[in-house]
Amino acid sequence: MCRMNTRVHTETCGNHNQAGVECNPTNISLSGVRLVDGPGPWNVRLEVRSNGGWGSVCYDSWKPANANVVCETLRYSLVNASVMSYPISRGLTSMFAGSLMCNDTVRNLGQCLMDYDIFNCSKTRAHAVGVDCSGGLSVSLGNPGNFSGQVFIHTGNGDKWSVCASALNTSSAAVLCSTAGFQQTRPNISTVMSQVPVLFSDIACDGWESHVLQCSTSNGSTGCYDKAAVDCFNGCVQFFGGTSGTFTSPRYSGYPPNTDCLYVITNAAGQPTKLAFTDLDLAGDGDVVKLCK
Repeated sequence: MCRMNTRVHTETCGNHNQAGVECNPTNISLSGVRLVDGPGPWNVRLEVRSNGGWGSVCYDSWKPANANVVCETLRYSLVNASVMSYPISRGLTSMFAGSLMCNDTVRNLGQCLMDYDIFNCSKTRAHAVGVDCSGGLSVSLGNPGNFSGQVFIHTGNGDKWSVCASALNTSSAAVLCSTAGFQQTRPNISTVMSQVPVLFSDIACDGWESHVLQCSTSNGSTGCYDKAAVDCFNGCVQFFGGTSGTFTSPRYSGYPPNTDCLYVITNAAGQPTKLAFTDLDLAGDGDVVKLCK
């Protein structure tokens, strides 16, 4: 990615001392761009990584067509008019770029020209760039908000589709759970009989994806009788209400391996909820405790 408008010292020199600069843009990898602080890592504020830190892009000079480049950089297969960008509050994130210019042939943000002069953007407290790479496609499991049930694909035009059970393995099922709002799970796959038409007869994911549109998909639904259902937490779900309570992991204090659990705490009084861990042991191989509002 090339810089422009960087202020440098000016000095008059003879022709024999003139300098030349050759800029060779380099594609940005998945580790150099992200969408954060939204309903999922496919929608909300755009951040790019530069000089070891993350920062936002100013919306003032943003072109909507740039959103396609962002989503292609993040390896989304759907890049068309349904990909959206919009102004969003910068929050506490630093503003890195005043503008981002991409020509019509560019397919990676590293090939765009980034202006690091943020003076005007900072002066006006301008908004940052938000991007939605989902193309309006979402996933629900049974009813929206459920953590298990038949897999339904919802498209931007309001249609609802199913998925062939044979289309899924553990990796693709985990991506469907992520698209439904439950990330980093090890789901269980089952089959159901359903008349809902099939959208995907095959979904091939490598495991790093957070949205199904980052996977390779196909539709050859002929002969697909068993539709897919997924339980993102393999039945390890507990519900709590009232003003106080205690919960432990399954078979405490030695929980079974490769188990993800969901604890749903409902505070009917609307008061702040305090979590106090009296015994917490993480294996250090990817174990996390994630709190969601």
